[in-house]
Amino acid sequence: MNRGLFAFLLLFYSFLAVAHPVPDLPVRAQFNFKGEVVIRVEVDPRCFVEDAENEPYLVNGVYQSLSKKDLAELEKKTGELIAKSIGFHFDPAISLEPKFTYYYTTLESKPLDKKDQTPVVIQAEWKFKIPESVKTYQLKALPAGRFSVLFINRVIGEKSDLNVLFPGEASYKLDLSLLTRIRKSKQ
Repeated sequence: MNRGLFAFLLLFYSFLAVAHPVPDLPVRAQFNFKGEVVIRVEVDPRCFVEDAENEPYLVNGVYQSLSKKDLAELEKKTGELIAKSIGFHFDPAISLEPKFTYYYTTLESKPLDKKDQTPVVIQAEWKFKIPESVKTYQLKALPAGRFSVLFINRVIGEKSDLNVLFPGEASYKLDLSLLTRIRKSKQ
């Protein structure tokens, strides 16, 4: 192999090894036939700094040394970021405000391993039950948000395609009428 090409490839792959992708906000919503809903938002702590792309990941070695106070602060920032970045809309409107519980995983909701360099993200999970009257669900990437919102809806186990919203955009309205019909037939 040509030495110049080899040097270029070595530098290129070295750059990729240390480059960090721009974070986004993945949202996974699951609806079951009983009307139970689980909405999970994955938040990369790099979202809390101005230059998120150049910020290193929070890694397991650092995460393990954080105090309860530090974790509570991360969770508070996570809730604030979600409130500023994502709108959860139902038709007709429901009077529930998102109430999240928090836990920590690595990327894509995978469990943390024991490696010190494993990236750590925060999972914000909201569980609730929707009234039978709800016909649709829609996600909005709020204009004040800085990051794209990736979302996947799962209705009675059927997964929809991955979709991307940029700040100021709204998703399609997910038809939940099938859930209502199933719930009524089970009564």
